[in-house]
Order: sequence, then structure tokens, then C-alpha cells
Amino acid sequence: MIRKSLTQLIITLIVAFASVAGYVLWYVHVGALTTDSKVLGLEIKQKTSDSTRTAAIKNSIDDLEANEDSAKTYFVGSMDVVGYLSTLEMLGDQLGTKVKVLSVSADTLKPSGHLNVSLTIDGTFSNVIKTLGAIEYQPYDTVTKSVTVDTSKTASASSTPIWSATAIFSVGTATSTAPRPTNVITAPAIKSATTTATTTPTLTI
Repeated sequence: MIRKSLTQLIITLIVAFASVAGYVLWYVHVGALTTDSKVLGLEIKQKTSDSTRTAAIKNSIDDLEANEDSAKTYFVGSMDVVGYLSTLEMLGDQLGTKVKVLSVSADTLKPSGHLNVSLTIDGTFSNVIKTLGAIEYQPYDTVTKSVTVDTSKTASASSTPIWSATAIFSVGTATSTAPRPTNVITAPAIKSATTTATTTPTLTI
């Protein structure tokens, strides 16, 4: 009887120990899985954050490149100077004047990247003034440095005097490795005016 009870007790203890051991093993396994899940979640969150940051950086770079390309259109490319000078002459044709480029040199009074363009404009007073304004307000970094206007060319006393302007413009330039399309300089829509000169004045700006 005693042996039978002892045997049952031993079996009960073995079952209880096995249950406790199984629970402990199960708890440890679940804990490990929970830890792995947390680590995986942190890794996913980190990668998502990195991906978002990378996308934001890429967008910023794209915006900077777009702004840079846009800004470059306001400067004459180093490979486009000849084309730019040609547009000045064509602008004179549009406005009924004759534009002649006299010289092109580096502007030493401004940071590198500026040229001094010296030119003459011949035509009626109204057209000469419109041509000067169109050049200064063209879609480039352009500043008028000096202008002298006079009626140096007159066919006869009764005819409309032909005015001549001598001007120097400072034009911003940018380095370019190949020619690019030159901005189209459109003649301004200004109503024509008739000016009659009875004397030969000189206008200096």
C-alpha cells in the first residue's frame, strides 16, 4: 500500500516537473519570438525611415537641379556668346534699327562671369529708345553701364533725323560645355511715336 502511494507520488511529481519544464520552455520560446518580432519591427521602421529620408533627399536634389537649370537660362552660356550677339542684331531688325556690336570684353568691375558688350544703334529716336529698353530688359542678367544718344546722322534738314546711340551693357554669363538654345528676345509692344528734331542735341546717361 505504501509502495503504491509512493509510486503515484513519484509519477505525480514527474508529471508536474515535466509540465513546469514544458511551460518554462514554451515561455522562453515565446519570449524569444517576441524579442525577434520587436527587433524585426524596429528594423522595418528604420528601413522605412531611411527610405523616406532617401526619397526626400532625392526630391530636394531634383528641385535644386530644376532651379539651377532655370537660373542658367538667365545667363549667356560661354559657348553661346556669338548666338547672343546675333539676337541683338535681329532685335534691331524687329524694331526698325541697325544694331552693330563694336566690342566684347570681360567686365573687370564685377565678379567673374560678366561681359561688357559695346554697341551702336541707329534709327529714329523712338525706335532707338525702344531698342535700348528691349536689350536692358531682355531675359538675361543685363545692366546698362553707359548710353550716349545724338543725331549724328541726318539725311537732310526736312527729313526725320537718324539718331545714333552708343551703349555699353554688362551681361552675365555662365560656363557651358555645349551651345544651348538662346533666349528669344521679343521686341516690346510699345506704340510708335514720331519725334521731330530741330536741333542736334546729345543725350548722355
